[in-house]
Amino acid sequence: GLDLDHDGDLTQALSGLPDRQRTAVALHYVADMSVRDVADAMGISEGAVKFNLHQGRARLAEVLGKDRAER
Repeated sequence: GLDLDHDGDLTQALSGLPDRQRTAVALHYVADMSVRDVADAMGISEGAVKFNLHQGRARLAEVLGKDRAER
């Protein structure tokens, strides 16, 4: 899962995501909405939500991992 202990790091990392990925990740993980609810809120398919979550998680892991490695 996402490491939410570092809110500043996470906020900065989220701001670097494309809009759709950022929205999907925020709604699903921060607002604790289901994939179906995120799809309804964003007006996209559940498959598109899952794709954006996957891409967003991969990007966040890359960004947050690099940031921690530099400390």
